[in-house]
Amino acid sequence: MTTQDRLALILKGLPAVNIEQIGYLWQIRVANLAGAREDGVSLANDLKAQYQARQAREAYKVSTVHVIEPAPEKAPEPETVPEALADLIRENEAYGEAQARLWSLYVSLQNKLMLGIASETDARLHTRLHGHLAWISKGAAEVVR
Repeated sequence: MTTQDRLALILKGLPAVNIEQIGYLWQIRVANLAGAREDGVSLANDLKAQYQARQAREAYKVSTVHVIEPAPEKAPEPETVPEALADLIRENEAYGEAQARLWSLYVSLQNKLMLGIASETDARLHTRLHGHLAWISKGAAEVVR
């Protein structure tokens, strides 16, 4: 079996596959992923893994819906820090800055939980912040990059 055949077998079933040998390099494209390497087999395996990981992420985005419901009690006034979060507020920190910082922390913890890399401490802090999401999100602005 030639190297070209081995590469085609590895990438079988993936969209828009293009395999070319240019000098001593193998240039491979799978969908919108591409690379060039002397070791074509490792490149083909890497591109296949990247494509499959991207597809899994896209499938997760489409199939997952997260609903965040407000706390059942009346949301606190913006000037009043919830007692359960008082220890997380820095001395002389403006409420808006504290809310934005805690919102960023909440989002970071949410991401860790979704990726399965959150520690027990992370999960407890996330639960604590989630209970006061109405207050945290009042001064927060989400920035999409």
